[in-house]
Amino acid sequence: MFKSTLRLAGVLAIGGLGLLSAGTAMAQESFSWKVGTTHPQTSPTFKALEDLSGKVDAMSAGRLTIEVFPAGAIVPAAETYPSMVSGVFDAAMFYGTWIEGRNSAWLLSNHTPFGFEDRDAIQMWYYTEGGLEQVSALSADDGIKIDPFVAQGMEMGMFCREPITSLADLEGKKLRIGGGPHIPIFNALGVETLALSYEETYSGLERGVVDCAEWDTPYTNFFAKLHEVGPHLLYPAWWQPSATALMGTRQESFDALPDDLKAIWEVAVREVGLEWSLHSKALDIEHMKKIVGQLESVNSFPPEDMARLRELAPEQLATYSEANPDFKAIYEDQQEFRDRYDEYPFLFKFPD
Repeated sequence: MFKSTLRLAGVLAIGGLGLLSAGTAMAQESFSWKVGTTHPQTSPTFKALEDLSGKVDAMSAGRLTIEVFPAGAIVPAAETYPSMVSGVFDAAMFYGTWIEGRNSAWLLSNHTPFGFEDRDAIQMWYYTEGGLEQVSALSADDGIKIDPFVAQGMEMGMFCREPITSLADLEGKKLRIGGGPHIPIFNALGVETLALSYEETYSGLERGVVDCAEWDTPYTNFFAKLHEVGPHLLYPAWWQPSATALMGTRQESFDALPDDLKAIWEVAVREVGLEWSLHSKALDIEHMKKIVGQLESVNSFPPEDMARLRELAPEQLATYSEANPDFKAIYEDQQEFRDRYDEYPFLFKFPD
């Protein structure tokens, strides 16, 4: 009887502590954040943000809630980063190519022509080679904290109104393509480039405003439906062999959080980023097959054209380096790591 009473007292005591903890948690201050993105609801990065919102809410017991807004819901996609700086958003998912006007070195946070060809390499550069510190320095004066988020793979290529089988076929054409150091390369080849938004790209290709258009990786492309109005694919997407979505957090919003919520936010961003880096690849494989099955033709750049592009790319990137010491420092660091990274895989490839 005495032992039973002790056990009951223990249960009540533990239960009381639990209620006390819950009561303490409820008494603690709660925070509600607005998080924006440069991408639409159909993109895997938006799905990742929804996942992030759910995980942060669960881990914080509702003390930190995240409301996610797709591109255009509050501000146009191109204004996502500056809107975060001004306080419209507490955090935002964005790509460095969208803000190259602030500093051309932002281009290297995302991709470069013939750059990192897989997700492992770019994530290693960020987390083990000092890449995160270098990119974070670009946003320090804006009061924005940077974390890598979803590392996406190579874009699918260009969807064209007519078959394009070589660089010669592209000459004189108009191309919808996102910003980046590849733009001067296309321009040097006699190609006019236009930066149409997500909403404008389908109609632009359909009406002939552009002859070809690229947008994203296969999953997002499937919902953009560019294959319906551009049924001739040209690959590979040498201009964007990989892309890294960044998570920016207003330092002021982050500093206002207690230490446990700071830790929850940082851990959730990294965990969700890693999970969706893998999940988005699975979605890309599935939807690539769906798109290819609806195309009229699939064409690749011939070897001689790829060789010419590999010659042009370093020349244009050198121009960026000469104009901007930030670009030069990051580019040279990435190239040094790529040289070391490329020496590694040969040990683990099965012989033909």
